[in-house]
Amino acid sequence: MDSGDPRDSGWHLYHILPFTSVWPTEVPTAEVQSGETQTHLSVLTANVTFKNDRFDEILAMVRREDPDLVLLIEVDHNLAEGLASLDDDYAYRVGEVRDEGLGIVLWSRIPLLEKEVKHLVSERRPSIFATLDVPEIGPVRFVGAHPVPPGLHERNASKGDTEERRDSRERDAELMLIARHVQEDPDNRWIVTGDFNDVGWSDTTRLFADLSDLKIHAVADAY
Repeated sequence: MDSGDPRDSGWHLYHILPFTSVWPTEVPTAEVQSGETQTHLSVLTANVTFKNDRFDEILAMVRREDPDLVLLIEVDHNLAEGLASLDDDYAYRVGEVRDEGLGIVLWSRIPLLEKEVKHLVSERRPSIFATLDVPEIGPVRFVGAHPVPPGLHERNASKGDTEERRDSRERDAELMLIARHVQEDPDNRWIVTGDFNDVGWSDTTRLFADLSDLKIHAVADAY
């Protein structure tokens, strides 16, 4: 409902502009001094939507962007089969293929020193934890996540009941657990990315950034 108060528009702009392409990013582009070796690490994160059969378009996107890391979300068994050729270009892989929009898979050209799939708040919701061995940089910790969307009717399969969750508590809990992981290992470099089912100006996102001390990447669910 439109209240007609122009101050409402100003409030929305104040909160939204920092997460658009017209606003300076919190993560600045590093300046390379003359004679220095520059190391790039590129990450592509995409929710490809389960039941999607447009495999060629997804593969074309990956080829066009040519990232070092590819994190795809909602990878079901059909998508995993259709995107199998990614294994030819990316030697390292970790994740969990699941139906109903619950799969998540990371492909990497960077060697993985460690890799693990964790279920932080629900056995139905996998998250990826890995340590990348980045040349000229060293170990970089990586987390890929896809928490439950607020308002999603999701049954508690672990308890075998039919209780439905209609608020954001489960999503918020997963993000706070990830923030705690980062907070407990502050000496490492971290990348946290995924589809967080949230917006960059929410209280949850700001609390995540405060706890983890990570910078928010504008326009995307990445830190």
